[in-house]
Amino acid sequence: MEQKLITFEYKLEDEMIDNALLPISEIKQYDLEKCYLEVKSKVEEFILDQFNFPQIPKPQITTSYEIRYEYFVANATDKIGNYIEKKVDKEREIIKLYQEISRSLTILSRGEFTYFLECLYFNKKESVAIDKLDTTRYYFNPIKNSCIVKLAKSWGVAKLKEET
Repeated sequence: MEQKLITFEYKLEDEMIDNALLPISEIKQYDLEKCYLEVKSKVEEFILDQFNFPQIPKPQITTSYEIRYEYFVANATDKIGNYIEKKVDKEREIIKLYQEISRSLTILSRGEFTYFLECLYFNKKESVAIDKLDTTRYYFNPIKNSCIVKLAKSWGVAKLKEET
């Protein structure tokens, strides 16, 4: 079995230029409730895969907002049977999900990343993210909505508003 190391790293540092929020006109095109449900479902899948497949290294998110992701790509050339093939396929599917999530986090602003980490990943109340961002709910809502739409678009699960 051939293996190669692939590393993905993203650091959110003070000197770094922050990513912009999506314009309100862009956010208004999407059904935020449906997008939220799709994004939350994808995050839950990500969390469950971490427990169900502990042998596959997950992206690391540190308290200093550093994302680091390394994994080995195994190329199976062994013809042992369907079981091994299915297992390898599932592992590749999980690695693809991990890559997708890791890459999408690089497009988030500092505030959006805080919302993702605190509310979507750790399932904390929005008030925790609001406190960490030292903001008000009025200024927090555009951050939250932009995060949800960016992730939904990045993961291909965005839902446009239905015209009535």
